[in-house]
Amino acid sequence: MLENGWTAKQETLSRKLNTIAKDFYECARPWIGALCKQ
Repeated sequence: MLENGWTAKQETLSRKLNTIAKDFYECARPWIGALCKQ
């Protein structure tokens, strides 16, 4: 029971982190591209 609850929490957390990472990547991509082209 405890393990299941923890797994669900972990999944929610990793999903949130994924969303944040995606947003950050979309934001940062132009900058990264500009830096790489230099």
